Amino acid sequence: MDAESRKTDCLTTVSRTDPFLKHRWLTLQLPSPRLARLSQKKRLRQTIGVFQMMEGFTRVPNTHLFTCDTCGLRRMSEKRIRIHRSLESHQRKLTQARSRNHRNRQTSTIHATVTEPSTPIQEEDPRSDGMDNHNRDNEVMEDEMENPVDVANGNQEAQEVHARELRRALDLIRGMTSEDFFDLTEERAGVPEEYDRMDWLYDEMDAECMDGPGEHPNDDDEDDEANSTNDNEWYPFKNKMELVGSLLIGYTRHILSRDVFDEIRVIFRILCQIKIPAWSTIRRAQERIRKHLEMEVQFSNSVWGTPCASVGIKKILKNELANPLVAPHLEFYPQESNGCGIFKLSQSQKWLKYLPKEFRPQMCTNNDHHFYIFEPMQTFENLIAVPIFFYTINLQLYSKCYVPQITFLNQEAVRLFIPPDISFNDPNLLSIPVNQFKNDHSHLSFGSSTHSSNISTIQLFETNIGDLPCTKVNLPNPWRIKANADSPMHAEITATPNPGTSLNPCRMCNLHAPSKLDKRSLSYLLQFLQLDSDGFHSPNVPRQWEKTIENTYNLFNTYLTVNITEVKRLRLIYGVTDSINNKFIDGIRSKSPVVTKKAGELIKTDPTDMFNPFFKFQGFNGCTDTPVEILHVFLLGVVKYLIRDFMQRLKKGKNKKKLAELTGRLQSFNTSSLNIPLLKPFYLINHSKSLVGKDFKIFLQAVPFIFFPLMDQEERSLWLALCRLSSYIFQTHISHMESYLYELKQHIQIFMSHLIKFTAQWINKPKFHMLFHLPESIERFGVAPLFATEKFESFNGVLRNASTHSNKQAPGRDIANSFSNYQCLRFLLSGGIMYNKITKTISQSVNIE
Repeated sequence: MDAESRKTDCLTTVSRTDPFLKHRWLTLQLPSPRLARLSQKKRLRQTIGVFQMMEGFTRVPNTHLFTCDTCGLRRMSEKRIRIHRSLESHQRKLTQARSRNHRNRQTSTIHATVTEPSTPIQEEDPRSDGMDNHNRDNEVMEDEMENPVDVANGNQEAQEVHARELRRALDLIRGMTSEDFFDLTEERAGVPEEYDRMDWLYDEMDAECMDGPGEHPNDDDEDDEANSTNDNEWYPFKNKMELVGSLLIGYTRHILSRDVFDEIRVIFRILCQIKIPAWSTIRRAQERIRKHLEMEVQFSNSVWGTPCASVGIKKILKNELANPLVAPHLEFYPQESNGCGIFKLSQSQKWLKYLPKEFRPQMCTNNDHHFYIFEPMQTFENLIAVPIFFYTINLQLYSKCYVPQITFLNQEAVRLFIPPDISFNDPNLLSIPVNQFKNDHSHLSFGSSTHSSNISTIQLFETNIGDLPCTKVNLPNPWRIKANADSPMHAEITATPNPGTSLNPCRMCNLHAPSKLDKRSLSYLLQFLQLDSDGFHSPNVPRQWEKTIENTYNLFNTYLTVNITEVKRLRLIYGVTDSINNKFIDGIRSKSPVVTKKAGELIKTDPTDMFNPFFKFQGFNGCTDTPVEILHVFLLGVVKYLIRDFMQRLKKGKNKKKLAELTGRLQSFNTSSLNIPLLKPFYLINHSKSLVGKDFKIFLQAVPFIFFPLMDQEERSLWLALCRLSSYIFQTHISHMESYLYELKQHIQIFMSHLIKFTAQWINKPKFHMLFHLPESIERFGVAPLFATEKFESFNGVLRNASTHSNKQAPGRDIANSFSNYQCLRFLLSGGIMYNKITKTISQSVNIE
């Protein structure tokens, strides 16, 4: 038989029952020409090498994982076996086991030609040096010289053993087929569903950077003994070094790669004799702590089946409330400031006045009772009223209450009537301090009435007139039961088109042009500037969020009943476009089987899932709750346009003298009072089209001293108006809201007037129009820097950092795990209070704090 036929016979005989041998015999290939040239002794050793390496390990059925018979039931990959055999912990346990076996065998009869070594047999250490090998060779040579007969007999016995092992190996591969060898699908079919391929991948990655001897991740007990004398001292960390390793891996903007972490471990271990746990050990510790703090990652699928990972906001808030460094700075009630001293979000009108009753502050305490909104209560003056709003004035808690109309049905039942949809500014509401609350709804007393002593049923209704049909209000408040148990225009969120090319460029008002040519018309420009034909202020009609949702639903129904042409026409009229629903429409048009099937399922179950999920977000108004943010609208809009225009005209004239003067002014500008580094004139001039927000903010503060000498009077007036306007926009503390808003509106009008006189090239830019809506946003939410995008975009660096240190197999999950680790570490290092559900006790990380 030639070599090729022998090779084919071997490849067609791979075991169906042993997936391990499928891969292992691929490397043996006994009949290959290379092995044919080997000596018989080497061929025998290579054949039985697999079985010798697997001695003491048991393969888990239907998987590629193995368990060590000596150390325990932890699963490991094939590559990990050789590493595991070299660990000191494995060597120690193996020595102990062999010592026990040796003592047991001493009581039995031993053949005269076989001698048992006086010391336990040690496996060969792969790291042993040449001197040890040399000593062993000398001992073997001496034995051969002393007893050549025994040596010859031993060699003959070894050859017989090798021959038996070879026959056994050949028997195992008899009956194999080529399909079994190359078809991985059948191989996977034998693997149980609970076997996770990602776990196998992580085990392989761990094997690439395994702990050194004595530092195996399973050796948690050894680490505890070496680094901690009290198991609870560093709770919930097992010991101090586990905390050090968690801090060393990093958090937020400072994360170490695995290679750098391993290098630091080696340095600390060799030079400082400090043993830091391995990377995989720290990762398991982080997973254990996440589970202990109930900060596990939540998984869900998008409407398209894309897996999404997140950290629950409820769990984060729970930890924030138990954080002694954070909780004192949290505010749970809106503040009524009466327009004075505005500087924080708790003073926003949105929270104070415009939240639905389901999302307002629900409860307060006084006189050992819990009082909820829309539950009748009684004051110490025996006044029965229904709290509608809770808020604070000068740190004292108040409630807006309505005195209900009371009707007695009989000796045991009473009905209370209040109007529906009571606003915060309703003149019939009474402001009552919460410290005057006496009894909750279950302890009401109706004065000296004959009915007062036997009342057992109290019902509350919302109606304008008591005799008409009315809406019953649930008593007690459902919350009482629960308590016991980057787009600057927000186009994606608000389902509005891109404002730059849209005929309906504003999400907050009904600014509309019938066509692109009409954007140049006088009527459109008057709408843009919110002026009437006589030049007086005339605000546009505001958009209605409910109407936006209705129009979006109508567009999809139009496509199903009419055609896509009518949908495109209505989009221009309505000024709405939903990216999620558009994807469904495009998929149905292209007859995509996946999209068509998904759309059919959702139409039968929940059609609203085919639209913007913000449509179902209670308490959110896409037209009024998306404030004008000053980074993109002002700095990257108005200021950027003017800076680029000035620099372009200066460069276009090729006036080297003016450019040199500008360079000198930038270089000599004193920045000490602005708390910024020295300006870089060549960068600011040569890269004027690539500047970012902070550069425009620097220019805005330095313009009067740098640009004014290079401008004419008209341009100086424009920039002076812009600088005055910017001082109002970036205000961080408003002493009197009413006067501030009046002056802000005046400066916006003055700036727009100078802009129109200077140039008409930006008159229909949407960002200039959004300036007119800035006062509305400030009145509703507070000072503009509170909702500035810079605060949130700065977190993009943290997101990118977490994404960079992901293996890219499941980046969403890895990022969510990183954020969860950050939150847990922040909570523990702040001395957070933890609750143990098993022992019903609380504890605090005192030592960590």
